Amino acid sequence: MRMPKLSSLQLDNIGACVSSLCLVHCVCMPLLLAFAPTLAHAIPGDELTHRLLGLLVVCAGVPSFWIGFRKHRKKRVLASGLAGLALVLGVLAVGDQFNSHAAEVAATMLGSSVLTMSHLANKTFCRRCSQCEH
Repeated sequence: MRMPKLSSLQLDNIGACVSSLCLVHCVCMPLLLAFAPTLAHAIPGDELTHRLLGLLVVCAGVPSFWIGFRKHRKKRVLASGLAGLALVLGVLAVGDQFNSHAAEVAATMLGSSVLTMSHLANKTFCRRCSQCEH
């Protein structure tokens, strides 16, 4: 069975959604855990969830930014996308070495925000492009 080929616009939509989901997870998890201590064990906030979100971010981001760069040659979108990916993945790799959990969450949120904005910028260039599939 052959997988359908995704367009750059579709990849940016997926990437923006996944990056936003990561951001929402970072914001909501502390609130949910603070207000629902009895549900703390049932809410996905463990390292497996972080690893899966990181994997989704990379799987959506790398192809999207690469395809967008090849079509539009916007170095700033590629650079900001790769910087956001590096920040999110860097926090996943060395998050235990941060001085506080709040610093780890803040760095992850910054990376997710940069990724979301990069996907939206890539999507804007794709919409304006006559070569892209709309």
